[in-house]
Order: sequence, then C-alpha cells, then structure tokens
Amino acid sequence: WLESWYAVQTTPLGNGLGTEQIGGNIISKGVANFTNYENQFPRIVSELGVLGFIGFFMLVIATIWGLQVAKEGPGGTPWRLAVTATQLFLMGQFYESLVFNHTASASVWLLAAAVFGAEPHPAPISTPQGKDGFCRS
Repeated sequence: WLESWYAVQTTPLGNGLGTEQIGGNIISKGVANFTNYENQFPRIVSELGVLGFIGFFMLVIATIWGLQVAKEGPGGTPWRLAVTATQLFLMGQFYESLVFNHTASASVWLLAAAVFGAEPHPAPISTPQGKDGFCRS
C-alpha cells in the first residue's frame, strides 16, 4: 500500500493509459520491465489517477454486490453455492493483480458475465385471459 500512496503523491491525475505497461518499455528502452510499479494498485493510480482508482474500486464493489443480489434471487442451494464460489474467486483475482493483466482480466470478466447471465428467473405469473386475449380481473 505504500507504493500506492507514493503513486498518489507523485501522479494524482495519472499519466494516461499504457504508461505502466511492459510493452511500452520494450519499445522505448528495449527492456521487458515495468516502468515504475509492479503491483496493481499503484499502477492503476499512475495510469488513471486517483479518480480512476476510485472508479476501479466502485466497479469491483458493484460486481461483488451484484452477485450478492443475484444470490438472494429465486435459485436454490446449488445456485447460491456457485455464486458464493464465484464471489470468492473474483475477490481474490481483484486483489492479486490479475485484473490488470489483459488475459486474466478477460477471463475474470467473462466468468462474472457468465454467472450474471445464468441467473435463474422466476416463472412468469399467468393471468386468466378472455377469448379476445385481454386479461380480466
């Protein structure tokens, strides 16, 4: 967290997307190294600034909270266990710097999208209809 605080002090507005990527260093310096930071959080601050860092946390919290809401829906125990396992996996991925890696990031967001898309929905309530197709009370 000390690196993150240092990044906040040195680049509070960020330097722009890609400035902390290894590919840029290979092209500019011929060395496959990180520019300043190896950890995810200071890299986010260095690229996106403090507002981008806050936005990242808002996105993470919204994803975990959205899965919590989906877990409380009409699915049974297997659904709740699957969502809980997904939440635990995603929290680990969000913390372990894999979200900032393009391949790992894609797999994390695809998994989250797949679980959100698989959410069971209750059967629609049928209402009595007249011969003309309109509902009658």
